[in-house]
Amino acid sequence: YAATGDRTKAFEAAARASAVAPTVARSRALAEAARLAKRTDAEATAAVWAARDVRATSAPALALAPTGGGEAGALADYRGKAVLLNFWFPACAPCRAEFPELERLYGEYKARGLEVVAIDVTSEDEAALAFLKERGITFRSFRGDATTAEAFGVEATPTTIVIDRDGRVLFRHVG
Repeated sequence: YAATGDRTKAFEAAARASAVAPTVARSRALAEAARLAKRTDAEATAAVWAARDVRATSAPALALAPTGGGEAGALADYRGKAVLLNFWFPACAPCRAEFPELERLYGEYKARGLEVVAIDVTSEDEAALAFLKERGITFRSFRGDATTAEAFGVEATPTTIVIDRDGRVLFRHVG
């Protein structure tokens, strides 16, 4: 739309792109589109959230068995909290590499209502427990399988899904 000179449509397209797959480049493009369309930062943020709301879907209801035994849970238990749902498995190098950052986010934002929930799609409890203990991971990890992954459309690991406080899937990142 920028090529046609329609600054409003260019702004709206930049907001949709940032909502679907936020990157530094897309944030910069949105800021520039907002400037050209004479929109404020607050209007740009609101446009991104509006685009996410349009695309949001209800998170599937899942019963979750904890890695290594213990108390079972359900995704519904986290209603009222924002959830970073991470699909992983112990032998996945990129999965292992992102866990320290997930732990940092959990520590920083838990008091504000963030939960990080990991689902091991291979259910290799022994390997998962060893890794979690070795890295000092404090967020919950559950067992999953292909059915669990399919419920969220997960085709590769790691996949991280953001679920809002109302139980709606807002965002998905693969890799």
